[in-house]
Amino acid sequence: MKGWLTISLLIAFTACNGDSAPPTPSIPASPTPTTASELPAAVEQKRDSIVRAARAMDYDALEALLDPETFNYSFGDSGDPIGHWKQLESESHVPILGDIMPAVFATRPAKQGGIYVWPAAAAKEAKDWTDEEVEDLLTFNNEEDVEQHREQGGYLGWRGGIQAEGAWLYFIAGD
Repeated sequence: MKGWLTISLLIAFTACNGDSAPPTPSIPASPTPTTASELPAAVEQKRDSIVRAARAMDYDALEALLDPETFNYSFGDSGDPIGHWKQLESESHVPILGDIMPAVFATRPAKQGGIYVWPAAAAKEAKDWTDEEVEDLLTFNNEEDVEQHREQGGYLGWRGGIQAEGAWLYFIAGD
């Protein structure tokens, strides 16, 4: 399965925009696991554009990919996801754009209603995680963090969601 991760990191990236009000991320009753090849074109294009902009540390490009009026990036704050991420990075958090965001969107997604969720583990209870989903989590979390998420019953770390029509709905951590 590690080969899948390597291949997914090498995918070429293209741009697409969309808009819609974001739902609050939550654990669904029964998410549908999916692979990159099963993504709708609009979702794949948006994901690829996000990763390309994040790797380039291009805040302006990321801002153009989201609707700040409806995008969820924090439980409690609203209006400025780019400013929020810059603040976290200035406070010595791991670089969200250069490290975390690309790693999250390189994992296997799950489909939750009309939303594709990365990593797939974020869309289900910890007891239902597959070995591949745990492997994905370990690409950007250490074993202690993954075990803590298991003990909490689900993954509450960085996760992203893109609507089936291509609107980037959230990139958020916590509960």
